[in-house]
Amino acid sequence: MKAIMISIKPKWCAKMMNGEKTIEVRRNKALANTIQKLIDEYGYADIYVHCSKINKKHYHLIKSIDTDTDKTEYEIDYYIGSEDYLDWCFDGKVAFKFRCYKVEEIEDYGNCYLINKDYPHTNKVARESCLDFVDLKNYLKGNNGYAIHISSLVIFDKPKELYEFSGVTKTGLTYIITKAPQSFCYIEAEE
Repeated sequence: MKAIMISIKPKWCAKMMNGEKTIEVRRNKALANTIQKLIDEYGYADIYVHCSKINKKHYHLIKSIDTDTDKTEYEIDYYIGSEDYLDWCFDGKVAFKFRCYKVEEIEDYGNCYLINKDYPHTNKVARESCLDFVDLKNYLKGNNGYAIHISSLVIFDKPKELYEFSGVTKTGLTYIITKAPQSFCYIEAEE
């Protein structure tokens, strides 16, 4: 079964992993169409998320556990500890996957972005994508975009390396993934 791998910045990965971000906004129509093809074929699309590396030296996206409440949260933290600390580091690795049942076009109406023309809550896209209206406007540059709905999030117990995945070409040939996808790539899904 085919799946998709995308790269996302650590800040947004943390928000997804914490359940704050339920829509991923993208400009790429080819990605939206590819996800829709998988949804049409399987009823959903599995999307694996590569957490891109943080540019600043010694900063990492990590898993933290509040020992008083046993609550797990994901955050960007400054690395000052031992090598054991890096066991919880997600940047540069595939940290989680989610299932997408729906991709929708986001339309620019000048003063708001709407998923459906008649959708009554004009701030839904901004709220669920964790982007304020100005950031959304700047990212989409006045064009329409695509809302990739996030559900059935699975955070891996141990982050996976890229080489653990097989990419799939248009002709069906497989290859070992050695670098993060620029936008997205097909992969063979885990069973």
